[in-house]
Amino acid sequence: MAQSYQEFIDWLYGLQRFGIKLGLEKVSLLLEDLGNPHNQYLSIHVAGTNGKGSVASMIAAVLQTYGLKTGLYTSPHLVRFSERIKINGEEIPEDIVVDYSSRIQSKVDTLRATFFEATTTMAMKYFADNEIDVAVFETGLGGRFDATNVVTPVLSVITSVGLEHQKYLGTTLARIAYEKGGIIKEGIPVVSGVQSARAIEVLREIAEYNNAQCIEVTPYATAVLHEKDLNKSIVDMYFGDAKQHEKIVIGLPGLYQIQNALIAVRALDVLRGKVGNVAQRWNISDQQLRYGLEHVNELTGIKGRLQLLQKETGQWLLDVGHNPGAIRELVRSLIEMGYENIPVVFGVLNDKDVKSMLRTLSKIARVMYFVEPRNERAISGEQLRRLSEDIFFPVVACGRVSDGIRMTATNSKNSEIILVTGSHFVIGEALEFLE
Repeated sequence: MAQSYQEFIDWLYGLQRFGIKLGLEKVSLLLEDLGNPHNQYLSIHVAGTNGKGSVASMIAAVLQTYGLKTGLYTSPHLVRFSERIKINGEEIPEDIVVDYSSRIQSKVDTLRATFFEATTTMAMKYFADNEIDVAVFETGLGGRFDATNVVTPVLSVITSVGLEHQKYLGTTLARIAYEKGGIIKEGIPVVSGVQSARAIEVLREIAEYNNAQCIEVTPYATAVLHEKDLNKSIVDMYFGDAKQHEKIVIGLPGLYQIQNALIAVRALDVLRGKVGNVAQRWNISDQQLRYGLEHVNELTGIKGRLQLLQKETGQWLLDVGHNPGAIRELVRSLIEMGYENIPVVFGVLNDKDVKSMLRTLSKIARVMYFVEPRNERAISGEQLRRLSEDIFFPVVACGRVSDGIRMTATNSKNSEIILVTGSHFVIGEALEFLE
């Protein structure tokens, strides 16, 4: 009897019981069975602690605008599994998920492959079968042994290096940089937005060893801000002393997206042949670049990055900030835009530096509502309340994300902004409930 879409989705999610197992052997065997589909199109590979999903989406949006059939592979999803795998912004259809799942299920089960290995295999096959021109792959975790690292891209991008997933990647910035630098390939240029001096040094060494140009965004690229709000930022972009783009609109709001946009533009400059030395060059015009950056939301469907939802229950500002660095940048952006003393709905997973995140959020929070997303690694609202006792008051432990949203809506003014943050899983459930 044929299995349904939901049965295959349940099977895929069930693979999460194998946890995170870094390595390329199993995904390579899965892809070999399918004829190595990842070798049938060009690819761009994006790694980083923060910003990699936004940078990947910005690059994909511009490539689409240029007219290339563009695959985009990101993780995790927020509401639907199919958000992970897109071509020109369109999510993979359910019947294709069923088809590919049925084809790889036996091999996946035999190898005891992980959820991410199976999903990466599916994305790479889907892109090949649809004869795309180029795919933009976001790493899941790290880089060196991430399942996506089977590709040989035309360009690698490393957005940032911070202390996260230390159980798997190491406990120092240098070690984490080494893992993320594992996506640097022989002779393939890499664009780096990394700001830590020690991490930069490590990436330079890896690039030199691989005869790969390392094109650094920091501190050579800067932006002068003209206008900012909860829909966009408008900036002048400088690379060195030269103004390259005047009043360019970044469709993803927040100061941290300006840095992401600088990285994306520098990566696109490499692809345009304006800097570095890349084998594949495209004549992307300034106008196409501008359009892609401004319309990245519509072109790629990216959500949860300072996303404002206007509802009868209030004005909900959703952001997937899920580690101390991301929360610091989020709070800095909100303070710059004048959003302080606001209600905050917060939930987080247990592998994060929770106290650091809470201290940062206390700078803008009037009250915090603690929630527990549907994830086995989630911290309960009550645990968060106890962790916050010496940091912030008042707080309310609410249970599930939907409970926290209901309670916050009841106790807040219709005119005020309500921030929801702390985890992709929190934002996914918030979108599900509010939309």
